[in-house]
Formats: sequence, structure tokens, C-alpha cells
Amino acid sequence: MIKNKNSIIKKTYKLMPVWLLKLIPDSVFIRLQYYSNFNKFPDLKNPVTFTEKLQWYKLHYRNPEMKILVDKYTVRNYVKNKGLEHILNELYFVKDILKPEDLINLRKPYILRVTHGSGMNIICRDDENTDIAEVCNKVNNWMEEDHFIFGREWAYKGVKPRVVCEKYLEDTKQGQLFDYKFYCCNGEPELIILCSERFSEEGLVHASFDKDWKPINVQKHYPMSKKEYECPNVFEEMKDIARTLAGEYPIMRVDLYWVNGHIIFGELTLYSDSGLVPFKPEDYNRYHGELIKLKKWTAQR
Repeated sequence: MIKNKNSIIKKTYKLMPVWLLKLIPDSVFIRLQYYSNFNKFPDLKNPVTFTEKLQWYKLHYRNPEMKILVDKYTVRNYVKNKGLEHILNELYFVKDILKPEDLINLRKPYILRVTHGSGMNIICRDDENTDIAEVCNKVNNWMEEDHFIFGREWAYKGVKPRVVCEKYLEDTKQGQLFDYKFYCCNGEPELIILCSERFSEEGLVHASFDKDWKPINVQKHYPMSKKEYECPNVFEEMKDIARTLAGEYPIMRVDLYWVNGHIIFGELTLYSDSGLVPFKPEDYNRYHGELIKLKKWTAQR
């Protein structure tokens, strides 16, 4: 019976019109969304687990700088101001509206990313006959979406929708692109999840490590890889970069790539999976949550 309730709640809020979703208070929406994923309400008075603390974070942690960090374009200035301009990916352009003429003479491959949300990316490769009109239509439709409404992640509220076009990253030395996700707690990288095999037939897999590159049995969303991975010789440098970018934020995920001998910045994530995908086993979800020391810093909305 609970499973049926879960399904009903999840389908209901996704089918509701935006104007009606906006009428639901953030605290109510977040509790219902959490329940629809975990069959229980989060403890927001005394959050303990990683997923619960992410919900508290969405509701209470307020720093105007966060809106710069989640914006895929303005975050570049943040990285530059931290003295790390050399790790930025090559930027081709940033536009308020994407038009066919912006792409028609652009050499592939490249990647298009919408600045005000998550997971809204299009990769245009050499081996594809790209329908430019379709790409522009899809991107422009994304830019009309209000990412904040569907997750109540405060930092995204009011972020200007734009599209950035960047160099598509390919690693010719390793044969694939390795994505290193540094989960930082109060500025210290505590967990590293290595994403690989993204475009393989089997699909994306994860390998998890502690801050000393010791493999640990921690899963999040995707299957665990069965391969062994050597510690990259730039691991300590990557950790220093993660510390610099995470600053004093209680929760921050710093995504970095190791591409053809160079560290390249991916993005900063304040609300990893919106706090709706737990670490497994559950003991680690609690352990990682306890590493996060939330400062009761709130501001007027």
C-alpha cells in the first residue's frame, strides 16, 4: 500500500501545472518529495543522514554567492577568482537564445549546457548528423523551465537562463573520459566517486574511494564498477582544488576531469541529486551525513 502511495505522489507533482506547484510552500513540497522517494518524511529539526541534511540545506542555508556557483556561466568567474583559471574548459559562447546561425559554422564536437539547471546538456559530435533546428528548439525550451520549482533548491531561484557552448572533452590517452566527483563536507573532500564507461554498452559505472584513495564499498545511483583504478598522479592537486572551490560550504560536490594530462573543471554541485538519492549502504548515508556540520545560518528570503 505504501508503494502505491509513493507512486501516486510522485506522478501527481510531476503532472501538476507550474502555477499550481508554485502555490505549494517549499517546506511542504520538500517533505512530500522526500516521502515519494523514501516512504518516510525527513527529520528537518534534527537531520542526521546525508539525504536529510540536503533537505535542510535547501530550506535554510542562504548565501547569495550560491547563485553564482550553480550558474554554469558565472561559476567560471568564481573559479577564476580562486586563482584556478587554468582549469577552466574552453568557452565558445554564451547566449540568451540559441539560434541556428550560432551553430551552423561551429566545428564539432562541442557541448551545449543550460546555465540555470541540472542535467540539461546536448553533445554534438562529428559522427552525428545534427538537426540544428531541433537542437535549438530543445535548448530554448529548457531555458523556459523554472528549475527551482521542481526541486526547491534555493540557489537556483532567479538564476538567469542562458546557454553556454564549450569544448567537448575527449581523452585520447585513456580512451575515455574519467569524471572525479569530490564530495566535500565543510570544505574537506571526504568521498571521491569516479565515473567511467559513460558511453559504453553497459553504461555508466561508479568506483568509490576515501580521501586517501582507498576503495570503499559505497554506491550512489549507478552500479559499482568491477575494475580496479590506479590513483591518478594528480590526486593531491585535485584534492587541493576541491578544497579551494568548496571553501567553507557545509555541502559541496566538486566535479573535475583528468583529460590528456590536464585537470579540467566540470561544475560545482550544492544539491547532489537534490538529496533524493542516498548513499548505499544506509550506514554510509548516516556516516556521511554526520561529517556535515551545518551552521544555522539563515537569511530573509
